[in-house]
Amino acid sequence: CELTFFSVPKRVIAINQDSVETLLALGAGDSILAAVGVERERLLPQLQAAYDQIPFYSRHSLDLETALVLEPDFLLGWYSSFSHRGNWTMGTTEFWRQRQVNCYMEPASFSNSYQFQTLEHEYDYIRDMGRIFAKQEPAERIVCRMQEKVQAVEKRAEEDTIKPDSLILEFEGKELRAYGHDTLGGNIIEHL
Repeated sequence: CELTFFSVPKRVIAINQDSVETLLALGAGDSILAAVGVERERLLPQLQAAYDQIPFYSRHSLDLETALVLEPDFLLGWYSSFSHRGNWTMGTTEFWRQRQVNCYMEPASFSNSYQFQTLEHEYDYIRDMGRIFAKQEPAERIVCRMQEKVQAVEKRAEEDTIKPDSLILEFEGKELRAYGHDTLGGNIIEHL
């Protein structure tokens, strides 16, 4: 789905830790009206001061009524943020489009059956945010740093004679989620 922007978003609701961190790292924190689902203590130290300037933040989900009262002009979150399932639902993207509010779902959040997730998707996501928030140069610097780190680790991994088996698990309440080869986490491990 293509999005059209006539100006840089100024009233953003950013849902989930990585959405908020990406905007803060780009220097677009002044556009964030509300940050939802963020654990401040998990933020990088260099992002904490900018996070503290966000007018509204909550570790817990934001209900649809509160989101409407905030009058956002852009929502950034995971696929599940705009679905009818889960704790983080903010209404569907169609609901927000009818109100002239653009929504962006992070590519790494799509269901495994939708498409494989790769580091390239993550680089594209960061570049997209750079274009949307007129922060192309910071976005490109972040992507370049990431690529350099991946290349350095890949080089070290090539030199290792022992290739360990790896598994990524995440606790989701009382359940465990395993990240396979078709997820961003799995793709990162394949590079290493």
